[in-house]
Amino acid sequence: MTSILNNEGRKISERLKKENDSCVGVLQLSDNHLNERVDLPHNTFNYEVAGKRLKLLAERAKMFFKMYGVSNVLVAFTGDLLNSDRRLDEYLTNAGNRSAAVFCAVDLYQQLIRDMKRSFNLSVLSVSG
Repeated sequence: MTSILNNEGRKISERLKKENDSCVGVLQLSDNHLNERVDLPHNTFNYEVAGKRLKLLAERAKMFFKMYGVSNVLVAFTGDLLNSDRRLDEYLTNAGNRSAAVFCAVDLYQQLIRDMKRSFNLSVLSVSG
C-alpha cells in the first residue's frame, strides 16, 4: 500500500513540475470537523461559520498564490473533515446525522475547489483519517 501511495504522489509531483517549474502552491485542509456545532457566548461554529472560513481561506490563498506567480495548486485534504460520532460527547455536539453531514460537507468543499479551479491548475489529494 505504501508503494502505491508513494508512486501516485510522485506522479502528481512530476505532472505539476512539467506544467510550471517555478512553484506549486499547497492549500491544506485538515481538522475542519464539519458537522460539529458549538454555540457558546464566546465561540460559535456551524456550517455557516465553516463556509465563511473556507471562503476566506480561498480568497487569501488565491491572493498569495497570484502574488508569487503560482499557477499549479494542490488542495490536500488531510483528515478529520467531518466531526466524529464515536463518543457520546462528540455525538451530542453534532449538528445533524452523518449522512446529512456528508452532503453539507461535500457542498462546502466543492465550492472551494471550483473557486480555486477558476484561477489555477488544480490537483486534489485526500487521505482518510
